[in-house]
Amino acid sequence: MKRAYFAAALAFAAVALSAAQAVTFDWVESSVSNNSPVSIGGGYSASTGFTVAVVLSGGSLPAEDSYQTLLTLRDNATSNQQVRLQVGSDGTFYTETKIGSDWSGNTPVTTAPSFSWSGTDSLVAAIVFGDTTISFYANDTLLGTMTTPDSWKTGDWTDVFVGADPYGSVLWRGDAQLAVAAGVATGDEIAALPEPTALALLALGVAGAALRRRVA
Repeated sequence: MKRAYFAAALAFAAVALSAAQAVTFDWVESSVSNNSPVSIGGGYSASTGFTVAVVLSGGSLPAEDSYQTLLTLRDNATSNQQVRLQVGSDGTFYTETKIGSDWSGNTPVTTAPSFSWSGTDSLVAAIVFGDTTISFYANDTLLGTMTTPDSWKTGDWTDVFVGADPYGSVLWRGDAQLAVAAGVATGDEIAALPEPTALALLALGVAGAALRRRVA
């Protein structure tokens, strides 16, 4: 009976670990503090494509008729090239871009299927940067796209601000985990960001319990 339990536990652990490793997208993850610019290193440009995502938890929607910045991406060569993903007080997502001295203002990006955030669950917000298109995701839902401006295609986008705008106004009050990867991520790869580590920990916990029981 003990052998059967141990074998079943190891089988479950193997399946869980396999699922945890099934996400092949090569994310580089780091914890971040609000209102702190994060240098993601060189080499991230529209010409090769890259994805910046943040796993947010414990926050809340902004006050009525206001916007909360979730993620700001800035070209390190000049702060005059920026793109942001924001959420409004009604849970609708917006983008704001800056090219030169011109701000675009808050532009809704939600498209069918509609996605709004209540502020009660964790959220994966992502900006997927490509040579022709920039895509915005909430969890696995494509919120909308915009054409990559010509001036952005040769930039080196190294500065990220999580939960704040680049001028120091902290707008996100929860926890944040930043993930960056070379390449254009899919919705499934973005949505899977919080899961692999949790699955791996679960698998190791089950295996440890089984081993403890066998030793006993």
